[in-house]
Amino acid sequence: MQCDKKHFGTTSKGEEVWAYTLTNIKNHSVTVLNYGGIIQSLNVPDKNGNIENVVMGFNSVDEYERLSPFFGCITGRVAGRISGAAFEINGEKYALEANEGAVNLHGGPEGLDKRIWQVTEVVESDYAQLALSYTSPAMDQGFPGELDMVVTYKFDEEGALTLTYRATTDAPTVVTLTNHTYFNLSGDLSSEVLNHQLKIPADKVIAIGPDSVPVAVVDVEHTPFDFRIPKAIGQDIQADDENLRNGQGYDHPFVLNKEADETIELTEQTSGRKMTVTTSELCLVCYTGNLMEENYVYDKIPNKVRGAVCLETQYFPDSLNADFLQARILKPGEVYLEETTFKFSITEA
Repeated sequence: MQCDKKHFGTTSKGEEVWAYTLTNIKNHSVTVLNYGGIIQSLNVPDKNGNIENVVMGFNSVDEYERLSPFFGCITGRVAGRISGAAFEINGEKYALEANEGAVNLHGGPEGLDKRIWQVTEVVESDYAQLALSYTSPAMDQGFPGELDMVVTYKFDEEGALTLTYRATTDAPTVVTLTNHTYFNLSGDLSSEVLNHQLKIPADKVIAIGPDSVPVAVVDVEHTPFDFRIPKAIGQDIQADDENLRNGQGYDHPFVLNKEADETIELTEQTSGRKMTVTTSELCLVCYTGNLMEENYVYDKIPNKVRGAVCLETQYFPDSLNADFLQARILKPGEVYLEETTFKFSITEA
């Protein structure tokens, strides 16, 4: 295993951005930026041994600052939408900045995706690891409590990427961290992702309203949201379904079946690539790039609408405001600890 560090650019605030590339003996690699903890590229082989990048991103800091729809980043303090851009803890109301209509999205306009993280490198014989740390001060973006975070990226000789999220606070607060990578396993980032086969072991999904805020937990059976048996992402995406229309496609939290030993699976038949996702989290937000713009360019390749899919493992969005979801508060003395692994392989013919 090896870790290489290269200068990537400078932010509009004059901050230096560095790219860290972890490479295994098979030449599979992942590149992570200290800006937002962004996974800038992820190179894995297809069935013929061709190693290609399978994630969306940009080649400059300027593009990430101006254009990025959260490509590849650490998302928080709270991933997802908070209705009314406000919440209460112990009877005290906290007002946040609305950055999507009346909603607070992914922690606000200056969330963790736009911060410079401190990086510690570890290289061992069978894995390489980056530990990204950041302290968010009390009332940062309106959230109470000073929040100390470490997000670890571990890449091994088999091409498995494990993200571990750890956080502590000095006052009761809310935190939900995830990674917002956009995947296209074909290796052709100019293609759509609608032919990818997706499996989500979830009997229930959280329905959303027109503002994409959760409104109810419903069964997936006999709906376009039933991915318990693998199916093409595009198979039902145009179905006459209010829940789908509200998300302009899939942009929904799935309630994972934690009692079953099942994994989330994404496959692309032409390339033969398969990605399995295992997580300690209770929820998976599946977003099918419905709002992607075709003028996004990566390595001189123009992206398409629905040119990628995000599989965001996290806690239930808006849990503090939704009376049908159990709220989760991080208190002093407690440790927020969650882990997700993305493992790449070749499908059986």
